[in-house]
Amino acid sequence: ATKKEEVVEFPPTSSATDRLQRAAKFWSSAVPIALSYFSKSGELRIRENILGEKLTDAETELIWEDVHSKGARELTDVITSLKGFYVKTAQIIASRQDLFPSQYTEALSGFTDNLDPMPASLAKAVVEKELLHRNELFEDVFSEFD
Repeated sequence: ATKKEEVVEFPPTSSATDRLQRAAKFWSSAVPIALSYFSKSGELRIRENILGEKLTDAETELIWEDVHSKGARELTDVITSLKGFYVKTAQIIASRQDLFPSQYTEALSGFTDNLDPMPASLAKAVVEKELLHRNELFEDVFSEFD
């Protein structure tokens, strides 16, 4: 008995223009988020060094928590609209509580839990197409595939 070949339909390939537009959309959100940190840092220095305000550590922490929360919301919104590579990036950020503020890891954690998985047949087809050598069989390389 021969094994019946399963036909797997690959998603359409994005054009260079599509990829450029997606990158522009991402960076048009990411750059203002990054700049908000520089702006807030400058504001706090002016308040302390020029205006003579001395904020407590608790007050300063609340200010930064607000900046983190706003940035996390904006980043989540843009990644939700872009999907694909950007979702994978969000999953990495969400898993790195040691590197990123909790507002980001918590906001982006939804990308690790609440997404429909790629069909296993598509994942297997991508591995076969992109990683296996000519005449190499999937079963010869992988003993299991979940």
